[in-house]
Amino acid sequence: MDMKKCYTKNPSFVFRVIDEEALLVPIVKTSDEVDCIYTLSAVGAKIWEKINGKTSVGKIKSMIMEEYKVDEKIAEKDVKDFLSQLEEIESIK
Repeated sequence: MDMKKCYTKNPSFVFRVIDEEALLVPIVKTSDEVDCIYTLSAVGAKIWEKINGKTSVGKIKSMIMEEYKVDEKIAEKDVKDFLSQLEEIESIK
């Protein structure tokens, strides 16, 4: 994964915090179409909030390292893994 890449969010997904739980929900026409609702960890929610088409993967990694006081290798692996999962469900481009 290119650390200079800047992802954008798919507008077909909404992010909500309900009862202290961070949720990523695909927008659908009927409730019958909902395959699943994704629950994000605190770190996942923070990464999601940083995705804006301007902030690079490397910058997001740095923010996670600073905020959560984690090692660079751990932060990089966690950020890349999470972004890969978001790519899989097509919630980011």
